[in-house]
Amino acid sequence: MKRPLQISLLVLVCATGLAQAEVRNPFQGRVSFTGMIVSGLCATPRQTWQAHIGRLNGISPAGQAAAPGRDDCAGITQTSSVSLTAVSSRRGEAGIITVTYN
Repeated sequence: MKRPLQISLLVLVCATGLAQAEVRNPFQGRVSFTGMIVSGLCATPRQTWQAHIGRLNGISPAGQAAAPGRDDCAGITQTSSVSLTAVSSRRGEAGIITVTYN
């Protein structure tokens, strides 16, 4: 009696995993913030954010100079930190870049 239950449970677990693997975008989340948006974001390429990962207290690592800011939008010069959280991916390296503005 124990053996058929184990096989049934194994089949159920495998079927559930396959169903989840077929979902196009399994990652869902919620973005929240505290404060008030004074200026919108500047159009900043991903490569630029990646160059400033590790920025703390408004200082980027390895002497990366932030591009001069504009008055009509918020860019890298208005950030206090930029960090990367690694995420496992089947397509190679992936991560979430978190930007904290002043």
